[in-house]
Amino acid sequence: MLAAALGAPLLTASELRAGEPRAETVGSLNRARELFRAGVDQQKTENWDRALDLYRQSLGEAPTWRATMNAAFCLDKLGRYDEALEMSEDIITLFATELPAAERSSVQAAIKGLLQKVGSFEIKANVIGAISVDGRLLGQLPRGLSRLVRVNPGKHTVRIFKDGFQPFVSTEEVAAGKTVTVTALLDPLIPEPPAHPQPAPQSIRPFLSAFAGLVIAGSLGSTAESDDAEIDSHPPATGFLGGIRGGYRFPAGFAIEISLGYLTASSTVRRSWRKNNPDSVPVDGHPPVLPKYNLTDPLQLSGPVFGAGVSYLTSLNEHLDAHLRTTVGLVAFRALDPIEGTVCINSCSAQSRDDFAEITVKNKYQPLYSTSGFIIPEVGARATWGGFHAGLSLGLLVLTSSGPSFDQRSVGASSSKTTCAKTLTSITVACIPHRPLWTTEKEDPLKKNELAYGSFAALWAPQATVEYSF
Repeated sequence: MLAAALGAPLLTASELRAGEPRAETVGSLNRARELFRAGVDQQKTENWDRALDLYRQSLGEAPTWRATMNAAFCLDKLGRYDEALEMSEDIITLFATELPAAERSSVQAAIKGLLQKVGSFEIKANVIGAISVDGRLLGQLPRGLSRLVRVNPGKHTVRIFKDGFQPFVSTEEVAAGKTVTVTALLDPLIPEPPAHPQPAPQSIRPFLSAFAGLVIAGSLGSTAESDDAEIDSHPPATGFLGGIRGGYRFPAGFAIEISLGYLTASSTVRRSWRKNNPDSVPVDGHPPVLPKYNLTDPLQLSGPVFGAGVSYLTSLNEHLDAHLRTTVGLVAFRALDPIEGTVCINSCSAQSRDDFAEITVKNKYQPLYSTSGFIIPEVGARATWGGFHAGLSLGLLVLTSSGPSFDQRSVGASSSKTTCAKTLTSITVACIPHRPLWTTEKEDPLKKNELAYGSFAALWAPQATVEYSF
């Protein structure tokens, strides 16, 4: 029995002092003595559990070989032979320089007796993992991947585990004095595929954008640009359309929008126009003359734009989208055509004082105000950085109705510079009266005056857009 082997397991406080503790504070040493003394008192009454607990508390304050011997004695009494054996071996290894020779012999004899009471597991594994027996963690396998673990006789659950591997669990039975080999093969865990984060539920998002682009049109649809005039020079009309747009975009990519902007367009047309028969101009019974006008028309359109529309957005990749948009609305135009030019009669070749003059225009700077509908189909792409977007697109601006006519304006020769002279056969250019363009007594009333603009289509490109989605 361990008690007999160890000689005198019940030690007094003075005996504890003889087993010098390792360097500890005075306070820890005093607490160790008090706990040791209390353990001895409990051991005398054979209250082994309480005595063991007090001895272990004493060892926690100041480790000594005598407190370790008494704790091992209590474990033996409680039938926990494997733990008693482990603690007895600790006495030999931990207190090798302090343990007297007689006590060393007693402990070695006790170890020999306890070895007959316990069984052993020789645990082998393919990884350096942690070992537990019956839930008690016993440390890790050494680098040799083999370890001898002593246990009480009976059935025990052996568990070996390591991060990244399936744990090994086995229940084995061992008899006293016998050794059972436990071979554990741990399989690597198959990594689970990374979970794809669920996208946050999309919601209706408001947005605000600014847009601007050039407007290019072959014609503004005015009378000055029509086929009824002899066009000498007619460059494309150019202008600008810019503004702001706001709306709400739905999760499916569709959006409803309203826009507010400003549109300008201008074109300078140079044309020649002659009153041919029967549109010649008789003057006070004299033979008719054929006035020819060389006119320069600086056509100008400008005004605010009000629109509403729908768009569709589709993602091409993380940072690039494509979109389609259609906008309809109204533009409130202010139109000007301050005509300038000259007029001549007869052959118009001599450019003499009598047959050539600068023109005068009544209500030359007369502005015309009107409203016209429009539609803009558009296609484009944009780059995306979080809530910010920047893009380019191509649109077609189609004006759906014609504007008003200059009905209070007339054109004639400048009488202030040339004297009107009449003969039986001819008259001077200064005698030509002011008359509205396109007007004669026989002319169709619908062709009485010139239109400021007509329905036309214009390319809107490149259109640049900067947008922010809230």
